[in-house]
Formats: sequence, C-alpha cells, structure tokens
Amino acid sequence: MRALIYFFFAVAVAGFGVERKCSYPLIRQKECRIHGCSDTNLFSTHSEDEETPIQVRCTSFRLPLDNELNTMYRRRKFIPGRTKVSLEDDSELLFEYEYNQLNIEAKDKVEDIPIKAIILIQPIGVGIGRWYYDRLLHEFQVSQKDYKSEVILVAPDLLGCGTACSPMMVSSKNDAPRILEKLPLLQVKDWSSQILDLMQKIESENTNDVEFCIISNGGCVPIALDVVGKLRHERNQLKGKLTHLIFSATPSISSLLKPKDNEKVAKSYRTLSGTVGNLFWWYALRKEGKFLQSFSEKNLASKPENLGENWRPQCFQTARANEGKSRYSTFAFLAGALNGGCTDILEELKSQNEIKVDIITGGDKRENKARSWFWQRTPKAKKVQDEDTVDEGKEETTLVTYFNDNDSSFVQEIFTGGRRCPAHEDSKGFITAIESLFLQ
Repeated sequence: MRALIYFFFAVAVAGFGVERKCSYPLIRQKECRIHGCSDTNLFSTHSEDEETPIQVRCTSFRLPLDNELNTMYRRRKFIPGRTKVSLEDDSELLFEYEYNQLNIEAKDKVEDIPIKAIILIQPIGVGIGRWYYDRLLHEFQVSQKDYKSEVILVAPDLLGCGTACSPMMVSSKNDAPRILEKLPLLQVKDWSSQILDLMQKIESENTNDVEFCIISNGGCVPIALDVVGKLRHERNQLKGKLTHLIFSATPSISSLLKPKDNEKVAKSYRTLSGTVGNLFWWYALRKEGKFLQSFSEKNLASKPENLGENWRPQCFQTARANEGKSRYSTFAFLAGALNGGCTDILEELKSQNEIKVDIITGGDKRENKARSWFWQRTPKAKKVQDEDTVDEGKEETTLVTYFNDNDSSFVQEIFTGGRRCPAHEDSKGFITAIESLFLQ
C-alpha cells in the first residue's frame, strides 16, 4: 500500500509546490471574504515604505461548463460507485481568486513605449499555488533594476488551486447560486481562458500598449500553448501582443504530442474523485506533509536546502485550505488532463516568427520520474522488446531539439541553478535569464 501511494504521489507532484510563508512581511486586510472583493480590489500589500510593493489582488472569472468535458461525479445512494452529474446547458462556475502583482516603473519613462507584462503560470500539484513564484517576485522587488519600459509581473492562482477552490455554480434555472463541495474535471481550455481573461484585465488598467510574455512551468506548458491557439484563432482578443513564451522544467515532448484521450481522462478522474483519491490525499498530508517534503527533496530539488524551511508547511497549509478542494485540480493533472493534443499549435509555432519561444532549464538534469499517466502500464514483453532495440547513441527528443530541428537558433535554452523548479531554487539566475530573453 505504501508503494502504491508513493507512486500516486510521484504523479501529482510532477508540477511541484512551494512556500507560502514569505520571508518578507505582508499586511493583509482583516475583512477578506471568500466571495466578494474589497472596493479597492486590493487584498494586501507590502509595507508602505517599499518603493515597489507586491500587491495581492482579487478578481473573478466565469467558466462556462461543458457537459462532456467538465465531468463531475457524486457517490451513488444505494450501491457502491460514482455516477456522473448532469449539468444545466447554461451552467457556469464563478471563481474568485487572488493573484500577486508587481509593477516596476521605468526610471527614465518614455511615452508610447509598450509595457512589458509577464504572466507567471504556476505548476499544478499537491499544495501548490501562485506562491511558487514568491521568491522570484521578491528578488525582482529588491533588485531595483532599471528597465527601458514599465514591467508588470503577475502570478495568479490557477482554477482549482490556492484561493481559486470555492467556485459558485450559477445558471438561469437556479436562482440560488451554491458553492460546490467538489469540482468538475478542469481542462486545459479552462485554465487558458482564465489566463487570457486576466491578460485582458491587465490591458484595461493601462493606457499604453502591452507586450505579453507567458512563463509556464513543468506540466502546465499546454496552458500557455492553448492561449496561443486562442489568440491565433481570434486575434482581436488582445489590443497588444503576446510576443514571447518561456517554458521552464519542460515536460517530455511525447506527453505534448500524443493524441488526447478525453474518455480515458474522464474515467481516471472519476476514480480519483472517490476513495482512491481521498486515500492518496490523506497519505500525502499525514504528519503535516512529511512525505511531501521527502519526495520533493528526492525528485524535485537539486539540493534539499534549495527548498527552504517553509516549503513543507506552505504546501501542507495550502492543501488543507478550502476544505482540501485543491485536490481536484491535482486529480485533473493526475488523470492526464494536461497531456496530449498540442501537435497542431507546436507545429504552428515552428512555422511563424511573431512569438518567440525560449526555455529555461535547471542545471541539474537528473530525471524526474513523476508522471501523470499513472494508469498507463507497459506490458513486460513490450518493455523487454523496447530495451533490446534501444539505440544508445541516439539522444532523446526534447522540446528544444523539436523546435530546433531545422533552425538551430529558433529556441534559446538558458541554464540556471536548480533542478525541476529553477524559479524557486535559483530565483536570481532565473531573473537573469528572463532579462536576457524578454527585458532587454
């Protein structure tokens, strides 16, 4: 049983998690409602004497539900098992969530120069939220660099993570919106719609044009790719432009190119939404996340000390918040909702020059064996056959070699410290890479 739970946990933490208790103080408002933002649209800031405060802001997002893709299950009354919940045709989920924002003003401000906005997409997994980028934002804050244009960094909680775990179900046939106890299966398109909605809100708050860069970590690369797909399908969704994608700790190219199997994903999500998932979640959080810490040290960090003393309590506290409902985004990840279906957009990116694609990689290249297709087993006979036919001199295809097959300079790869979470492990090196790729 211990081995089984360990394997499930290895799957979920492929997206990792980080610390919440910042080493820099936050002043939080006392009236912080689960639903409903303050009039100032600002939940907290850093101390007033800091020139560039990191704001913790609140916003909302309405997600239209798809009966086929956003499946939701409930326990049967009289017989074991779970049954699918039928949703109203116009059902929507109203999410209210927080995001961190850091504005860095240009010292020699020039009018009509586009603002550089960086959207930081967190990984998805046990006890993970926007705080994955706390160290990075703090390092930007204290470095006081002088850039040619204003820079805005935004790190949101993704749907089903952190503060975005208590949506209300609304529909025209239901006059009384209700908070869901369990979340439906979230898909890549849902997270990408949230990111695009946030980008539009950032534009609406600024008079100058905005140039966007999306930085996505680990298994959440497909979210950034789907944003690109939405913009290429309907270009007028943004007044400015998405000019850059930066991927960090990239997943295997095979996980991006394989066909998407929605039926298999839904079946796995149904299984995880029951006893199996509850058992996994309990084991991951027992002893205040002791297993989470040991797994992270072994599989994610270059050195245990890179995680910091707050890694374990942060992940534990966040995973328990909101009645533990962030488990459902982790279950979606486990079920393979973020796997496959990216071939078309990757091929489009290879044949265009409007959006630059670059990669930041941790210098420690040890393999992370955590995988999201936990139910997919290779038959022993096929495994032996594959081992006999392996070409030892052939390098495995990565996202870098995939993009650079015809043009060796299409994608630039920059190495920093760390392993699978370089933005947390080596925030200074990560900032240097961002400056080189996007802020020059």
